Amino acid sequence: MAAMISVAMISCGGKKDEANKDKDDKKTESNTPEAVTEAYQKALADVDFKKAKEFVTKESEAGVDFIEAMFTAFVPKGTDISTLKRKVELKDLKCEENGDEATCTFSIGGSEEKVDLKKVDGNWKIFIDMGGFGEGMEMDSTETEL
Repeated sequence: MAAMISVAMISCGGKKDEANKDKDDKKTESNTPEAVTEAYQKALADVDFKKAKEFVTKESEAGVDFIEAMFTAFVPKGTDISTLKRKVELKDLKCEENGDEATCTFSIGGSEEKVDLKKVDGNWKIFIDMGGFGEGMEMDSTETEL
């Protein structure tokens, strides 16, 4: 979860280098834990939450919604969110597979992160364990009361 929020928060700076778009898109063609982890982190850095949902389990989609809500809560009203895209580089990406589950560790922006993956219908998907967090909560980014 920390990885997702940190990428969302880091995404507030810089613009994505469009010259590498084709090269980055080719990485997502492979169905490995490494490729899925990279593609998911890239989608978050591109502020493309719809795309990010393609790389998570069905039950993890609420986690992406939460990340989007947290991200948009910190973006000034009227900001074109597409201008917040940035290039992201995962360093020291290592994944360990154990049957239909995998854990990937990597460094991003100087922070050590970990994601869990599960195989769903033969495809690797990020699993975000919300542990019941946020159940029954309605998030409204227009509320400012803390």
